[in-house]
Amino acid sequence: MKEQPPIVLVLATLASLAGAPAWADEDVPGDPVAGQVLAERVCADCHAVQAGDRKGVLPNPPAFQLMADDPAMTPLALRVFLESPHHDMPNLILTEEETDDVIAWIHSLKSGD
Repeated sequence: MKEQPPIVLVLATLASLAGAPAWADEDVPGDPVAGQVLAERVCADCHAVQAGDRKGVLPNPPAFQLMADDPAMTPLALRVFLESPHHDMPNLILTEEETDDVIAWIHSLKSGD
């Protein structure tokens, strides 16, 4: 099993302890089309941002599809992640609307089970 960045493990743990609801049960604000455009412009140099893509340009950044399919990566967990600084990621400063849009894009990628 590949080693995951510590922040992902922390977010997954917090989400599971909080009894976070599944993606399908959550109302996700934001515009997924605007989120896709933003992700293609800002995130695609490192992350795989398109539906079905599971491997990014770099080995460690998680693919958006994998985040969408991870039950621990709720909209709240994604918001915390996007609003927290990371040593191995550029200092990404998004507006609240941009954050909502990126979360909506990731949510739209969720695979039907």
